[in-house]
Amino acid sequence: MKKTLATGLLVMGAALSSQAQVFQPGLLVTVAGDTLRGELEDDSWDDAPEQVRFRPAGTTAATTYPAAQLLAFQFTAGRYYRRETVPLDRSAQTDMDRLVEGHATRQAPETLLAEVLVDGPAQLLYSGVGNVPHYFVRRAGQAFMELAARRYLRRAADGTLLVGDGNNYRGQLQAYLGDCPAAVQALATTSFTRAGLVGLVQTYNLQCSPSHQLGTRYQSRPAPKVGLHLTLVAGGRYASARLRTADAPGLEAPSLDGVNLDGQLHPLGSLELDLLSPGRRVALHVAGIFSSYGRRGSVPALSTGQVGQLDNYRTAMEYRLGARYFWPVGGHKLRVLAGTGLTIAIPQDADETRSQLVYPASGSAPSRTAFFGPPTPYPGGYRGFAGLPYVELGLRQNRLLLLLDGRLSRVDEFYDNTSVRAQVYGADTGYTYGYRSWYLGAMVGFSLVRRE
Repeated sequence: MKKTLATGLLVMGAALSSQAQVFQPGLLVTVAGDTLRGELEDDSWDDAPEQVRFRPAGTTAATTYPAAQLLAFQFTAGRYYRRETVPLDRSAQTDMDRLVEGHATRQAPETLLAEVLVDGPAQLLYSGVGNVPHYFVRRAGQAFMELAARRYLRRAADGTLLVGDGNNYRGQLQAYLGDCPAAVQALATTSFTRAGLVGLVQTYNLQCSPSHQLGTRYQSRPAPKVGLHLTLVAGGRYASARLRTADAPGLEAPSLDGVNLDGQLHPLGSLELDLLSPGRRVALHVAGIFSSYGRRGSVPALSTGQVGQLDNYRTAMEYRLGARYFWPVGGHKLRVLAGTGLTIAIPQDADETRSQLVYPASGSAPSRTAFFGPPTPYPGGYRGFAGLPYVELGLRQNRLLLLLDGRLSRVDEFYDNTSVRAQVYGADTGYTYGYRSWYLGAMVGFSLVRRE
């Protein structure tokens, strides 16, 4: 069962990777003046590209070109990115949890690979910063003007903080294109979208530019409605399941009291899928995890001097269903993530999960052996539904993921009769132990597929 599911997950990951890592015909121009024609990886950029992967043909290895080495690149299908120095205000925000009181702009010249939407007497470029859209308009003989979505906090007369809209794009364009009556008239119905601003710039080009011709409009591709990350993760987790008994000591001491059924660092591997909402703030999270639990080793001796050997070490497979929330921090697509959901064990056969505690014979004392359903990380073992909540906290930047996670179960118990507590009607009775399993994990991941 476990092998079948593991194989299925790996096959799914390979299939998604091969389908989603798309190379499209195109060209790039380097700062050295070389024009390279072949195939470019379509990484569905919204922020300015920081690198571009290129290969001359479909069967050759791809070469990564940092943005600083490129003047431009273009897909044959139409999308076009060009190196430009623009006035960029990275302080512009629209997220409620990042707004500050007061309206101010803090532009600084910045060189980046911007997406060209219209090229002509009047030009229109685009680049996202986090989840904030920035457009840049330039007409012949003038500098670029930035248009950015922005909100801010303002204080009302009674002291209440209100949210204000700081995007005065119509006023900016009125001043910039005010000598073009057709553009001024169109402003009233121009929306702050790619299509709306493209239409306005083309109105200027056709009606008011010296050539009276439309500019070249390049096909744009907005971010897909649903983003996708398929990430391969590796790391480790420290697990604990310490036994405690409330039973009073009897004929023999409770030898397992205080024993940790785990107390080990376990390696783990995971294949996880995030489906991101259009705003790229919330994601549905699904993961398949391969790890282990338990240990093999000695436990404290009985009063007879017999030293016990415990074997409850097992490999485990589980899957997760949960949600993640992302907070952009700074630039360069750095995001803090927090998540929670359920970890669910994949059932195993009873023989696979049967644990053993053996006290070998010593002198006149006979051996004692106990078989029991596993003290596993899941209350009730692997039989039936055993879902436990988890929490996680991490950082994601481009394809890299750093993650901490943890889980705490409810108290479970099992019965041990290798230590005799009492004799009832001639039969030995043992001790009942309770335990609460938990773990803390640290992992690093790399996105095989990143569609944003």
